[in-house]
Amino acid sequence: MDFIQWEEKYSVKNTLLDSQHQKLISLINDLYININEGKDKKILDKIINDLTAYTIEHFNSEEQYMQEIAYPHFKEHKVEHELMAKKVFAMKNSYESGESLLRIEVIVFLYDWLVEHIEVSDKKYCPKIVL
Repeated sequence: MDFIQWEEKYSVKNTLLDSQHQKLISLINDLYININEGKDKKILDKIINDLTAYTIEHFNSEEQYMQEIAYPHFKEHKVEHELMAKKVFAMKNSYESGESLLRIEVIVFLYDWLVEHIEVSDKKYCPKIVL
């Protein structure tokens, strides 16, 4: 069973960015499932590496889009991305060095951050529908 379900309310009305958000949700779900099933370190390592790399890829895509539309709050949004990237890399490094284990708390943190970021920050650049 998935930890996070994609919902239409998460859509930012951009096909690429929505598909990337869905991929991030999928990676968080993979991590959740594999932690719960007690999978070996090799599988968890791959998921962590994929999640870290894809997070950066997504941030780059989103920042490029914001620049293309001349989003007025680009700098603030980029700072949010930089802070999250630091947290993700710190989590990855702590796990890889053996300082910490992957636990459900990590999944909850990723979920909370992603959902809040989409619903609060990303929705600000979302095109407004005019009737």
